[in-house]
Amino acid sequence: MTTRLGTTRDPLRREPEFFGHPRQLMTPVSVEIWERFSFYGMRAILALYLLTPVSHGGMGLPTASALSLTAIYSASAYLTSVLGGWLADRYLGARKTVLTGGLIIMSGHIVLAVPTSSLFYVGLTAVVVGTGLLKPNIASLVGALYSPEDRRRDSGFSLFYMGINIGGFVAPLVCGWLGQNVNYHAGFLAAAVGMGIGVVYFLVNFRAMPDVGPRPKAAPGSLDDAGTSRVAIYSGVAVAVVVVATFVLSGGGLSGAINAISAGTFTAPVAVLLVMLRSPRVDCAERSRLKAYVPLFLTSVAFWMMFEQGSTVLSELASDRVSTSLFGFAFPSSWFLSVNSLAIIVFAPVMAALWIKMRNRNPDAATKMGVGTLVGGLTFAVVPLALASAGGSALISPLWLIVIYLIQAVAELAVSPVGIAETTRLAPRAFANQTMGFWYLSMAAGAGLGAQMVKLSTVMTTTSYYLMLSAIGVAVGAAVLVLRTRIRELASA
Repeated sequence: MTTRLGTTRDPLRREPEFFGHPRQLMTPVSVEIWERFSFYGMRAILALYLLTPVSHGGMGLPTASALSLTAIYSASAYLTSVLGGWLADRYLGARKTVLTGGLIIMSGHIVLAVPTSSLFYVGLTAVVVGTGLLKPNIASLVGALYSPEDRRRDSGFSLFYMGINIGGFVAPLVCGWLGQNVNYHAGFLAAAVGMGIGVVYFLVNFRAMPDVGPRPKAAPGSLDDAGTSRVAIYSGVAVAVVVVATFVLSGGGLSGAINAISAGTFTAPVAVLLVMLRSPRVDCAERSRLKAYVPLFLTSVAFWMMFEQGSTVLSELASDRVSTSLFGFAFPSSWFLSVNSLAIIVFAPVMAALWIKMRNRNPDAATKMGVGTLVGGLTFAVVPLALASAGGSALISPLWLIVIYLIQAVAELAVSPVGIAETTRLAPRAFANQTMGFWYLSMAAGAGLGAQMVKLSTVMTTTSYYLMLSAIGVAVGAAVLVLRTRIRELASA
């Protein structure tokens, strides 16, 4: 079954609803809860595992390498989303690709649960590949439930995003506690169990979901098929050359791999955009909408670069400089990562209802994303204030970090679900799932940039580093606000 994004439905037909949305929305929301449980469970303890000495059950990596590898884990997972979108568009369709990805993720976490470091990179690679298959296509399935004109689209993606963060909230509490109080491999096993639950639920509801793709193939030898394939091959070769050259010039090893993957996250979006813009399957109106999408993409890159600081430098800060006791209750430092997700669970329905209530006064995507990125940047300026309030090497109050995560959560709600919804709206028909993968490339590029940025945290003063992050967020947010009228014109072509 082939269904394009935003399938038009019979307006006279009354369908069962899930909080005012199509009942099928419950399936991707539920699956994403468990997929994110596994992802954020891994993310909550990965940096700590890499930093912990071998004698205490960790990998014992240097700080710069451990933090960069944590960021590159996220970057790699989102980078492979292009593969997931391509497989769904060309061969499997979104439903089968989601199922395949879930099984691979579960298998990867099972490998990581084996108490030996020799299998670590095998398990990590499996989780990365599986996430790339699942992530873009589960979002495409959500987009298929709404017509392009359906005003519930942004609201539906906000509910979907709330589901993501239910998993993100519970994961650090469970996997983080197991990792820091039992052993890290127990935390990885809990992530495997979570993904297994998601796979079973998706199988039960598999046929109830409308599919997206695979699209009809062009006739072999046709101008359409040959032209698109030629550009794709040239672009792919160029990305491969950049990645290999970066690895070699960086001296190989773990450092070379991190730099090479970062280079891939920067060049792959350019290659994918070039393929879509040059494809005969994309008409003039769709090209105009893709051009409108570029500044939104770059805004997302900046935001996710800042977001990745939560699992790297902020996680290290929480472990070393923040008190882990509040009102007499002691907790693992990994639990701080649950604050962001809890806030999104609380605020997502509020903002979803707000977008619907505002109707014609609802701000456009560029305005929402610009304000969100600007506010997200401002939160990093709070860290130097918190450290100064404690003085010397004293531990700072956990309330400082909690407030930072709360404000970042509101900013995230103005960027990520809005960006996902806009992606499904602006996607060229021939590249429905691949455009969703293109959105996740912005997250990959942000994490790839973050992997390089965290190296600066080891050579810059703490104050200078956080003020630099703040300046980047404010500058990018202000820029997209200035460009929002032009973006709106291109998107309405």
